[in-house]
Amino acid sequence: MPKKVKKEEIKKASIIKRVLAYIIDSLIITLVVSYPFNNYLKSMNITLKFTDLFTTKLTSDLYIIFFTIAILSLIYFAALEYYLKQTIGKIIMRIKIISLNKEFKISQVIIRNISKVVDILLFIDVIYMLLSPEKERLFGKLSKTQVIIK
Repeated sequence: MPKKVKKEEIKKASIIKRVLAYIIDSLIITLVVSYPFNNYLKSMNITLKFTDLFTTKLTSDLYIIFFTIAILSLIYFAALEYYLKQTIGKIIMRIKIISLNKEFKISQVIIRNISKVVDILLFIDVIYMLLSPEKERLFGKLSKTQVIIK
């Protein structure tokens, strides 16, 4: 008589593991994506203040750099999560993402990660996560994905 195969128990990853994975990924992005622009920014000899983001004081070069870093960061998160179901931070923290749909689509990882490159969306995402009873991110919910323990 064949044995019944038990369905793998799915256990949601804790907020602590998810935040630590995000910090690790942010450090990697800073070193790999942002750091190469460091010499160029130093050569411009500009000191930036937060309020400068809302004025015309920023040059088009800086906007291009910010946009490039945002796109490369989104590619980092989306590509790793789509192909491996994990970023490097998630691998270290032993967590992964799953689709709540039958099929895992690239649009799901783009939706779930867009908030990581747009600050105001990240703020909304974090507030939603802290206030929601399930402790899920808004963009995780919108993308129909979930972070679980591997």
